[in-house]
Amino acid sequence: MNVLHMFDTMNRSGPEMIVLDFCRNIRGKDLRVVILTAGKCDIEADILESGIELIRLKRRYPLDLALIRQIRTIIYDHSIDVLHIHQEVIGIHAYFAALGTGTRLVLGLHVYAGDMKNKLARRFLMPRMHANIAVSNVLKEEIQNALKHGLSDNFVVIYNGIDPLRLSAGTGVFRKSLGLARSTFLLGMIGHFKSVRDQITICRSLPQIIAEVPDIKFVFVGGRNPAQPIFFDQCVKFCRDAGIEEKVVFLGQRKDINDILNSLDIFVYSSDHDTFGNAVIEAMVSGIPVIVNDLPVLVETTEGGKHCILFRTKDEHDLAEKVLLALKNFDQTKKMGKEAMKWARQRYSVDRYVDDLEKLYRSL
Repeated sequence: MNVLHMFDTMNRSGPEMIVLDFCRNIRGKDLRVVILTAGKCDIEADILESGIELIRLKRRYPLDLALIRQIRTIIYDHSIDVLHIHQEVIGIHAYFAALGTGTRLVLGLHVYAGDMKNKLARRFLMPRMHANIAVSNVLKEEIQNALKHGLSDNFVVIYNGIDPLRLSAGTGVFRKSLGLARSTFLLGMIGHFKSVRDQITICRSLPQIIAEVPDIKFVFVGGRNPAQPIFFDQCVKFCRDAGIEEKVVFLGQRKDINDILNSLDIFVYSSDHDTFGNAVIEAMVSGIPVIVNDLPVLVETTEGGKHCILFRTKDEHDLAEKVLLALKNFDQTKKMGKEAMKWARQRYSVDRYVDDLEKLYRSL
C-alpha cells in the first residue's frame, strides 16, 4: 500500500514529528510512505536521514491549479492508494487532484481552531473525506459542537504515537551550559508563545516558588510569534518587574529539544487550549515528572490526571503550591515520573499508532 502524507509547510512541531515517528517505524509493514510539502520544510534533514522520500513542491497561489496538476501526476506515478492530509490548504488541492483516481482521502485533524480560511476549508473537506481522524475525544466533541449537521460515521479517534528513541536521553551539555550545580532544580516548559498557550500563569507563580526554594532555574523553550508578540513580551516584562529575571531563561526556538527535556527535573505546562498535548506526553515518555493544568483534553490524555500533577487552570497560586509540594517531596515526584513513563510508553506506543493507521488505511 502506498501512502502520501501531505503538508502545506513543515515545522519542527507536533504533527510533523508524529508523522516522522510513524515513517521511522513502518519497517516490516506492507506500507510505502512518501511525504509531500508545498512550502518550507524545517525538518528536511530529519526526513532524508530516515530514508523517507520527500517531495518538495511550491504553492504560488491560495488555489494553485499547477500544484493540483503536479499532485495528480504524483498520485499516478507513485500509485498512491491513500492521501493522508495534515493541513487544510494542501487538503483542498489534494481533493481536486484525487478526483476520479480512486485514491482514498484521510484528513488528520490536529486542531480545530484557526482563522476563517482554515475553518471554511475544514468544513468543505470533512464531509468529502473517506475518513477524518481526531487526535482526542475532546477534539472530536469540539468538532461535533461546531458543526450544525453533526459528525458522520467517517470520524475516528486515534491517539498520537510517540517514539521514545527520538526522545532518548540527551548529552547533559544543556545543563552544563547553564552553569547549574547538581543541587539546583531545573524546571521548564516547551511550547511557542502564542494565544493558545499560557506561559504567563507560570511566570506569575514563580515569585512564590522562588521565595521558598531559591535554588531553582526555569527555562521556557519556544519562539516569539511576530504576529502575536504580546504573549512573549508580557512574560519577559513580568519576570523583569518581579526581579526574578536571573532565575528564568527564555531560550527561543531550539533544535536540541531532547537534551533540554532530559535535563529537566520537572516539566511544567500551562495552556489555554489543546487537542492532545504532544509536549506533555513527550515529557511523560521521557520519564520527566509532569505538572499540567486541568484542561479537559490534558485530563483525558493523562488518564484522568493519574499520571501527572494537575493544577487549576489560570490559578498561579495553586500551581505554585503544587510545584512546591513536588519539590519538597522530590523522591516521590521522581517515582511518579518513572511510573508515568511506563504507562505512557504503552498507551502512546508508536507501534500501536502505526497499527491503528494501517488498519484504517486498509479498511478504506
